Amino acid sequence: MNELVLVLIILFVLLTLYIVLLERKILAAYQRRVGPTLMGRNGAFQILNDLFKMLSKEVFLIPHINTTLLPVVLSLLFSTQILFSLNFVWGPNMYIVSNVDAMVLYHLILILISNIFFSAIGILSQSRYAIIGTIRGLVHVISLDIFITLVYSTLVLASQSSNFHDFVINQNSY
Repeated sequence: MNELVLVLIILFVLLTLYIVLLERKILAAYQRRVGPTLMGRNGAFQILNDLFKMLSKEVFLIPHINTTLLPVVLSLLFSTQILFSLNFVWGPNMYIVSNVDAMVLYHLILILISNIFFSAIGILSQSRYAIIGTIRGLVHVISLDIFITLVYSTLVLASQSSNFHDFVINQNSY
């Protein structure tokens, strides 16, 4: 049994090496370049060369506040998006969270918090292109927030309530 496991492990390692070489060759063909042909016949030992180069490199990672803060902010952004989607009413008696009277205000607050997390992620990345993209994204987000606020205001004025359940009930007459 142990020999079979060892043979399977060696087979999977060799298959993985072949798949990596095949991927590099395909990417080289897409980019119209020669590809890995330096080591061995047609680059057969190029993966071993890359493995040796990777193992011989000295990598020193200096702990930075962004290495721990960025995943936390990302998880907070995803959490606010999930909270946002949980509170929609899917039918007259099909709401996931209990009947809250100020659901529109709750949604607008979640949108604001997710925009803050979105901008914090762009700033914490410390890349000038990411910051430029964040600024461009915030311009779009602000324009969409104005639209969402106007839509919610129209719904509140039409149904005389700020509850999603009442929005669904008021649509029954139409």
